Amino acid sequence: MSFDYNILMFDPMSQLPIGACDHHQWFERYVVNQNDFRTLNYAGMPSINQRAPINGASLVQIWIHGEQVYSSDPVYGWQVVLDPDRIDLTTDNIFYKIVFNNPVRLVLPLIEVSYVSVQDY
Repeated sequence: MSFDYNILMFDPMSQLPIGACDHHQWFERYVVNQNDFRTLNYAGMPSINQRAPINGASLVQIWIHGEQVYSSDPVYGWQVVLDPDRIDLTTDNIFYKIVFNNPVRLVLPLIEVSYVSVQDY
């Protein structure tokens, strides 16, 4: 789910638009990659790791079965890393992926991710 109010930031001096505001993605659903058991894939299109670029890795939040999991968790700890398999040559967007520190084997997991992206997504 995405809340996009289509708002541009404006330069206070010139009153000209300077770019799109950050835009929050709430509770997007992800699944654990069944090949490496570490990488999250977007549930709506499992061939990609992240639906939109992450704008601020420190703002990423993950929930498993409705319980928030922090990046420092000893069992389900995770990190945001550069996705070398997804390069968009038409824009300046850089894509990342979320990777668990240890293999995670969950049966029908509900993994939800919230993060800040850019308005284009």
